[in-house]
Parts: sequence; C-alpha cells; structure tokens
Amino acid sequence: TNNVEISFSVEKLSNVSLSLFDNMGNRVSTILNNVMLEADNKTKNVDISNLSSGTYYYQLTVNGVAFTKKMVVVK
Repeated sequence: TNNVEISFSVEKLSNVSLSLFDNMGNRVSTILNNVMLEADNKTKNVDISNLSSGTYYYQLTVNGVAFTKKMVVVK
C-alpha cells in the first residue's frame, strides 16, 4: 500500500505539527505544520509512495511537547 494511517489523540485545543524523518534525521515530509486541532481522536493518512524501503520516524508535536515513533517501510 502507498498510504499509512497515523493515529493520535488531542486532549484539548492544541497546536499540532507532524513530520516524517529518515533514519539520518532528514525531514522527508511535513504532514501538519502548526495546525490548531480540537480535542478528539485523530487519524492522518500519509502518502509513502515516494519513500524507499527503510526505517523512518514520525514526530508529533503537541503544544511544544514532542513524541517520536518508529515506522518501517517495506516495499
């Protein structure tokens, strides 16, 4: 598949950024950039068709607090 879903929760109105990085720390995609989101469970579809197989990291920043998760792409 060329899409992945990234799910997260926002507890209150928050400033949210979501970026994708390669294993060298280079930003390969900005999915959300300082977007104000209401409290709710969120799902963001991300197109990975331009990515090669490998390990990537996505970083979710909510009101200045960053959370990083690993994602492995196998094609």
